[in-house]
Formats: sequence, structure tokens, C-alpha cells
Amino acid sequence: MSPNKSSHRPVRSLIRSMLAMTLVSVMCSCDQGGAGSKDASNGKATTKPASTTSTAADETSATTQKPLPSRNGGAMFHMPQPRVEFGSVADYETRLAKVTFINTGDQVLEVTRVQPTCGCTTTALEQKLFAPGEGSEIELTFKPKGSGKQTKLVKVYTNDATNPVQTISINATVTSTVKYTPKSLSFGVIPLKNGAAKSVVLTSEDDSYNPTTVRVSGNLSKYADATITKTTVPGSSIQSWKVEVVTKPDLPWGWHTGSLQIIGTVKNPKTGENRNKTVTVGMNANVQGTLRASDTMFRLMILGTNQQFTKRIQMYREDGKPFELNSATVVDGKPANMSVSVVPAGEKNGSGYELILTGTTGVENGSILGQVEISTDVPGEENVKIGIVGSIRKK
Repeated sequence: MSPNKSSHRPVRSLIRSMLAMTLVSVMCSCDQGGAGSKDASNGKATTKPASTTSTAADETSATTQKPLPSRNGGAMFHMPQPRVEFGSVADYETRLAKVTFINTGDQVLEVTRVQPTCGCTTTALEQKLFAPGEGSEIELTFKPKGSGKQTKLVKVYTNDATNPVQTISINATVTSTVKYTPKSLSFGVIPLKNGAAKSVVLTSEDDSYNPTTVRVSGNLSKYADATITKTTVPGSSIQSWKVEVVTKPDLPWGWHTGSLQIIGTVKNPKTGENRNKTVTVGMNANVQGTLRASDTMFRLMILGTNQQFTKRIQMYREDGKPFELNSATVVDGKPANMSVSVVPAGEKNGSGYELILTGTTGVENGSILGQVEISTDVPGEENVKIGIVGSIRKK
């Protein structure tokens, strides 16, 4: 049974009283005193321009002019200021913020989930249930990735029947410690039993930046080496380095991926503390010999649940000579129902075949993985593998 009108007066009075005691502006502390927005000297992130950051007294004054939103017969999730303005943030910094909310309804509010939409933001909220007039703070931790102007969103899910999903926006301009080109290393087609070399150029205007270690991870880690050389021109205000990656001749036939990690440090100008700074560059290589393929990976992309799929790849000899493709078998396939068939490619006159991969996705989201192992009579390429990759998403 809904309370009568007189029963709401104590609730509204309690809400106003709580807001008078609750800080409704978003407060931020910069990790280790790093550079921040225009008023970073006092460790605050603004939810308005720095000169007009609101305080509890400001909000109380505003409340007397414009009543707080409230609701009879249900919970109401109210964030006085759902926007965080971090201003300028270095890409090695960690920023913290708190966003205040309050239950301005007359029934218990439940916060069921607080979900960032990117991996650079994490959240914390210990309490989940809030009585009428009760509120708390959502803690946000922002570790920027990339560079430039960024807006990151945090979704807050509650039992507010009218507005069950509300959004916190985090705005920042991220400055890069180091720039690098290219953004990824693609070796293209590498002839079997031949190595190949590619390089990445680093530049930094921060004279405290120091890359100390380079390494290769992933599938290419066993077959590639990386070295770094400083190339800064004497007298230049911009530091530069060249990182060279060389693949080994024993890199097997097929598609290979990995990452180049450039590990270094940069000094926080406020504290003098060295902070870690790692640059990661994706890499790929496509190794083929006399035996060629239209692709060395069955790329199934994103498929729906309970969906049948077919993918084709052609194999042939580069010199056009006939050869025998003796067998093709799916190994470690996920989903397990995948199979592959082999048919001659008519236009190749015995020097080519078509591999046809078929299967059906399951009912759950997940990855599609596996390999097709192939047996041929091509000297030195009697056993080769073509990978399988994709993902399943409910539509």
C-alpha cells in the first residue's frame, strides 16, 4: 500500500538534509601528484569549469531554487553530477574520482551493477541497498590508454523503474609520453626458410623517457628477435630510437602473430618518481613456400549462435605443377563439430585444391578455434597447418 502524502514529508526533509552534508561535486586525486586539469594543483577533477566547481553549500543553495527530483511509490537513483572532467592526463598516470548519488524515492534503491564500457576504467561500490534519503559514492579509477581527447562511459544499473540505466561520463585529454610508427608490424608474405626484418621508430619529447628492454611475445616469440638502438640527433629536443625485429629462417609455413613490447620508464615531474611505460606493437607474418594458399587462416569473424557456416581456402603450387593433397583434418576444433573437405580446383588442372570448412556454432558466446592439418607430397612442405579463428556472439 502506497504511503499517503504526509508520509513523504520526512523523506524529502531527510533528502535535503543529506545533500547539505554530502559532497556532490566529483573529487579526484592524481596518482602520486601527476599533472592534471587546470586546477590539478589541489588534486581535484572538475565537474564544471575549474572556477565554478560546486560544493555542498552550492548544491544546497541550488536546491532552494529548484527542488530535488523525487518519486512516490518507488526508488529513484539521482546523481547530482554524473560527469568527471579530468582535463590533461599523461598516459602513465592513474586518476581517481568519486561520483555521489542518493535515493530520492520512497522505497529501497538497489544498485545491481556498475559497468565500465572500456578496460581503462575500474569501479568500486561496496554497498548495494540504500534506504530513502540514503546515498553513497561510486569510486572510479582511470588508467588511460591511447592519446587525444577521450570520453569513457560507466553504466549504472539500478531498480529505478523509470530510469534503470544511467551513465557516468569521464572526459580527459590524454598526452602521449612516446609516439611510434608504424602502429603494427605486418611482415606480409615471407618465403619459407627465409628471414625478414621490420622496424619501429620511437620518438619522445620527454627527456626523462628511457626505453630499456624490447621483447617479442605470442606465437612469434620463438622465431623473432628484437633490438633497440638510440638514433637521437645531437642537439635535438626530440629523442628517437629504432627497434628492429628479425624473423628466423625456421619460422614454419602458415600464419603467425605476436606482440613487440618496448618496456621503459618515465619520470613523474611532480614527484621525481620513475613510472613504468610499456609500448605494445602487434605483429603478424604469413609464411609460404612452393605451396601457396589464398589465406593461411580460416577467418570466420563474428558469427551468431546456432549458425551454420562455411569457409573456403584454395591451395596450389606457385610453379603451377600438379601435386597431391593427401588429407586435411580439423584438430582441437571448437566447436567440436567442425569438419573440412577437399575438392580439386578445376581451373588448376591438378595443381590446386579447395579446402571447405563447415560447422555450426553453439548456443553460448565464445571463441572459435582450431587448426586444419594438411598432408601433401610437396618436398619440404609435406605437413602444413592452417589456423581457424572466429567468435560467437548472440544477436
